[in-house]
Amino acid sequence: MSCIIAFYLFFPLIIVVMKTNFSWVLLILSCMLLFCNIPNLYCVTLYLASFLIGIMLALDNFKRLLDYFYAFDRRGIMIILLSVLIVMTCVLRQSSLRICGMLVDPFLAVEIICFYKLLNIKDCLFTKGLFFLGKHSMNIFLFHTFFLYYFKSEVYYFRNPVLIFFVFVVVQVIVSLGIEKLRQVIKL
Repeated sequence: MSCIIAFYLFFPLIIVVMKTNFSWVLLILSCMLLFCNIPNLYCVTLYLASFLIGIMLALDNFKRLLDYFYAFDRRGIMIILLSVLIVMTCVLRQSSLRICGMLVDPFLAVEIICFYKLLNIKDCLFTKGLFFLGKHSMNIFLFHTFFLYYFKSEVYYFRNPVLIFFVFVVVQVIVSLGIEKLRQVIKL
């Protein structure tokens, strides 16, 4: 819970830094923090890189990278290479090294985004759904652990992983819609 509070408290400062040329430096430093064993800041250092990549994507700091993948002449080769890279990253994520799994999460997200950009799928229901979820991704990211911690038995009630995922995402989106409505009311 303290991680959520820390991210919300420091978000205005982080967003100012992320809008400058120092965003990449901050991202690299956050990845380096994963290798440091800071007991009182473990949760914050664990999720900071993913949090910063989400902010960078929201601010279009990855636009040049994504445009490069879109303009690549041999898209078929890149799709195969990215597919292999995604599989290798997933295998690394599932390895027994705990810190290694958390370290690759932000990179896996970027790989999947680049893969999706290469597929060049536009104006379909799936894309609209991703854009909708993207608007609520920060709230989902910050509050999913809260629900998993305090409502664990309710979250895993269905015992079917696909159903658990679907219900959990729906609940998180409803909570996010409420948070966004509250932000509009208090003009934040």
